[in-house]
Amino acid sequence: MWLCFTAAYDLGEGNDRIEGGNEMSEHNAPFAWLERTGAEDLPFSIQESCSIGRAPSNDIILNNANVSRHHALLHTQDGKNFYLIDLGSKNGTYLNGRRVQQPCLVRDHGEISIGPFCFHFRQPNKQARTRKKTSTVAQGTLLEIKTCHCWLLVGDLVNSTLLARQIGHDEAVQRTGDWLSTCKSLIEANGGVLNKFLGDGFIAYWPDPELQRQNQIVNVLEQLNQARNADHPAFRIILHFGEVSMGGGASLGEENLCGQEVIFAFRMEKLAGSLGIPCMISEAAQSRLTATMPTLEAGRHPVSGFDGEHLFFHYHFAVEPQEAPSMPHAHAN
Repeated sequence: MWLCFTAAYDLGEGNDRIEGGNEMSEHNAPFAWLERTGAEDLPFSIQESCSIGRAPSNDIILNNANVSRHHALLHTQDGKNFYLIDLGSKNGTYLNGRRVQQPCLVRDHGEISIGPFCFHFRQPNKQARTRKKTSTVAQGTLLEIKTCHCWLLVGDLVNSTLLARQIGHDEAVQRTGDWLSTCKSLIEANGGVLNKFLGDGFIAYWPDPELQRQNQIVNVLEQLNQARNADHPAFRIILHFGEVSMGGGASLGEENLCGQEVIFAFRMEKLAGSLGIPCMISEAAQSRLTATMPTLEAGRHPVSGFDGEHLFFHYHFAVEPQEAPSMPHAHAN
């Protein structure tokens, strides 16, 4: 018989009690869990995401001065692989003795150290969780795939390797984690879903089949661009709009995004990097934001794997970000 806790856990010096819990049979064992090294606590069950830190809003609360308020995050990418992400903590997050610089894959029996606390990650059965529906004709199961028009936002750090050389490994780790945490908070505050962490970047989306979320998109772009003047590493973002397929291998609470428009968004991010554009917007996205957002043309450019040349725009900053690259042949729209 398993006994795991699914509510918030409050751990601290001299106060290791955990109250409340849910019994689970062997047939309903937790998908993944944390075992606290050297303690008799019951396992801490992990679903699709688990936040760790000193603040009361975390799933696991570590009440210790060496732990940041929002310290780290365990997050599943595809329903079976969990990644450990440091959220800009002061004292760092360690996986198997090495400081976490970017999202790191955690394997069964991996050791996670946060301040004075040490956990062992357990995931003996790594079978992906997927949403399925029954076919009344074939009496089988089919992966449920749905399509929806979505806003797609891709963010990526610029020259992250150079940053580590300039300011040192530990400082780069902290600033990268702090940037990821800021982006996640801004996206979620504006109704978006941060779908995946990708090394030193991410992809987020907003389902919008009836085109009712333009204001949220404008807000998040403005807020992300304002963050350039904060103590964050240089980064670029791209915005695209198109029909996206969802499902077919999703983790709990997270959609698996796929389709040509998703590929286009990632190719677009590469193009923005080669052109030195800090905030690039596709024609499909810009045409739906014309009345609410100032943009300038960035010209027509080929996109690898897609026919012809495509028109792109860049965000017209009310105040240009510090050390922003020069724009290539921009014309007023």
